[in-house]
Amino acid sequence: MFRMTSVSTRRADRITANVEERQRQRYEIHTAYHFAEVNGQPAVRTARAVDGGGDVAQLAFGPTATLALINVGLSRRKDKAELGYLLDLDKGRWMPRPEEKETDDEPASTRHKRVIPFVEDRRNILIVDPGTAGGGPTKLSPEADQAESGAATSGALSEVALMASLEAVLKASIESEFDLEDRELDVESLPSREKRTSILLYEAAEGGAGVLRQLVDDPTALARVARAGLARCHFDPDTLEDLHRAPGATEDCTAACYDCLLSYTNQPDHRILDRFLVRDYLSRLVAASVETSPGAESRSEHIERLSRQAGSDLEREWLNQVAGAGYRLPDKAQVFVEGAGSRPDFVYSGAHTAIYVDGPHHEYPHRAARDADAEDRLFSIGWSVIRFGLHDDWLKLLAENGGVFGNATP
Repeated sequence: MFRMTSVSTRRADRITANVEERQRQRYEIHTAYHFAEVNGQPAVRTARAVDGGGDVAQLAFGPTATLALINVGLSRRKDKAELGYLLDLDKGRWMPRPEEKETDDEPASTRHKRVIPFVEDRRNILIVDPGTAGGGPTKLSPEADQAESGAATSGALSEVALMASLEAVLKASIESEFDLEDRELDVESLPSREKRTSILLYEAAEGGAGVLRQLVDDPTALARVARAGLARCHFDPDTLEDLHRAPGATEDCTAACYDCLLSYTNQPDHRILDRFLVRDYLSRLVAASVETSPGAESRSEHIERLSRQAGSDLEREWLNQVAGAGYRLPDKAQVFVEGAGSRPDFVYSGAHTAIYVDGPHHEYPHRAARDADAEDRLFSIGWSVIRFGLHDDWLKLLAENGGVFGNATP
């Protein structure tokens, strides 16, 4: 493995025949990711999209994850077992392949080594795993089963075609829903293009646009994206009626067109993309809501752990109300905050917010003074405090603090 640390690019004013040929030939790029770690734990938020029939998709969002793109060779190389490229150790240049001619007047040195180049960067990523959902995208739509659409739909190819079509429509629909440029969001197949079981989306723009986090935190965001996807694929989002073409188009779309799934960047998949393959799955996503957990464990497991850590039945009642309404769950319970000398009932670490669920004993003057002193110490180190009193309207307080708790499930 050879890490490329000095890489430069040059903007092309137009697409040439050579660029088209390189796009057609393609390099075989393998993608690897590693979630960032905070206090020895992976910084990842997990979620699941759920409708009346159960799970529709599993999601995992990782902020500032390490993303590695590994170039193992040309896709059409003769020997698939031969990975990487020959590097001239004396000149520091790539040696030509056997079928290429040496263009340098000075012959290549005899000292060379085969290396696999890769580049690394930090990006916000979202892993979408639809294969774990019962009756998910591995089940073809009736139109696809009957081969009424244009793409091949048999055996392993049908699964690859379905995942490729889902990749294309998710990327395009997220860009449309959140008003992103084409190059602000990229998509990769995992674990490989030949065996696609999940989808990796990452924010390619410097600093990230912050939209992938919304797909996990907002219970309705993924449903809106799916609805936009149905419309993009020329289906009525409400009735699933085939509209045949995009508004203003003059010809019907049989399987895929540049108004729905086709794009310059997914040229190698053009022959297998098919809008009919994703219709039924997108309709399930439209009806689904997203349930999020702050960590790598499932939402139900996280709720159970917080409930065990809670210090009173009143705190568990508050937790159940937050979970039942579909709000964002606290990260931890009963955590001692260094520097403030206080132990909130729950904390939202990312928002630096402490939650106190106050029972009747907090109404006594001496206890109220202690609470105020604890709040001042938390404020002094940059934390916010939200108190839920015994007689307060908890749902109203949750709705008023959407920046911390997110949105309720409709």
